[in-house]
Amino acid sequence: MVIRKVGVVGCGLMGSGIAQVSAQAGFPTVVREINAGALEKGLGSIRRFLQGGVDKGKMTAESMQQTLGKLEGTTEIAKLADCDLVVEAATENLDLKRELLGALDSALKPDAIVASNTSSLSITELGTFTKRPERVLGLHFFNPVPLMKLVEVVRTVRTSDEALEAVNQWCVAIGKTVVNCGDSTGFVVNRLLVPYMLDAIRVFEQGLASRDDIDNAMKLGCGYPMGPLFLTDYVGLDTTYSIAGIMFEEFKEPRFAAPPLLKRMVLAGRRSRGVGASGSGGSRAGFRFRGGGAHPPGMAVLRALRLRSRAGRRRRIQPRDRARDRRAARRRAGILAGRVRGIRAARGAARAGRRSLRRVRRDRTGGRRERRGDRHRAPWGRRRAASRRDHSSRPPVPGRRPARSAGRRSRRSGEAVGMSTSCIT
Repeated sequence: MVIRKVGVVGCGLMGSGIAQVSAQAGFPTVVREINAGALEKGLGSIRRFLQGGVDKGKMTAESMQQTLGKLEGTTEIAKLADCDLVVEAATENLDLKRELLGALDSALKPDAIVASNTSSLSITELGTFTKRPERVLGLHFFNPVPLMKLVEVVRTVRTSDEALEAVNQWCVAIGKTVVNCGDSTGFVVNRLLVPYMLDAIRVFEQGLASRDDIDNAMKLGCGYPMGPLFLTDYVGLDTTYSIAGIMFEEFKEPRFAAPPLLKRMVLAGRRSRGVGASGSGGSRAGFRFRGGGAHPPGMAVLRALRLRSRAGRRRRIQPRDRARDRRAARRRAGILAGRVRGIRAARGAARAGRRSLRRVRRDRTGGRRERRGDRHRAPWGRRRAASRRDHSSRPPVPGRRPARSAGRRSRRSGEAVGMSTSCIT
């Protein structure tokens, strides 16, 4: 079997890229969307990408017009009836794909091949939604499709050799490198990539490092073109969350569980740059992207790591992020300074209290340092010492209580022993 005409269902982030590379390779391509607005948005992104190539001299205006001439947009599934290969690029939703594949099975010719661009769902299960499971397989492209050379061709236990060979030849014809793999959730790349992205979110969530430090560590330390948080924003937080949920449901391993921070960001509508098959996306406020606006071409996203000098030094232009980081640093410095001032004030108050206590003790002891036993000396000892000394020659100490005049009786004879009258006032 030879593939001559291709159909693509969905003209969002992935669908538009698949349609573009197919048309650029010379295959007549029909793109189907659910409404005219989503279709025009997807075709517009293709035109902008091609125009960027013309402006840079990477392609001619004539080749751009030829590529656009191979593209046909529609909102009706019936227009896909004469396609030899139909690639489904809808959102990662099993119920949606079940309905869509059932409609495609009824509209396509009997020998047409149905491929799904799913990145996590089971191709075997998707094949059960049609009456042609032997002609159902997986075609997992990578974003941005026009620039990424890899495609995973996923074969199920029921996929025929004829369908697999035809799809492999078509992938080579559009300039892709084919990796054949079995049907397992996540296939090869996402089985390794998704836990890496989730671990990066956990590191950020636990405060081990800042957002920029995490991305810079992986770019400069491992040679990756972009950091894990940048990549998560670009893929889409909602898409990453959905894939993680599907893989955790399949394997029940903690490394596939979505971090709480990712879940809350998705629930808050912070989906970043991910765009669904229908072209509808949430807020772009992810880990890095803060504003709104149209989704730029794939080349513009990769140019986010732009060169600021001819020497090749990379520096990201993010004045708003740098200003926010400076404000946060000032706030942290202010909090720390306040704590230091509070500690110093407490220590100063303690020192002042100790000085005041020493003054009180000196006043109580008549100007001399108070000995250890002065506060606890028994009255008997003071009277006994007074009976042994003649206090007539010593002037009274200012502030000191004079000795009492009470006498005591001898233990043997019971005679009264009087105290010196010079101490009686």
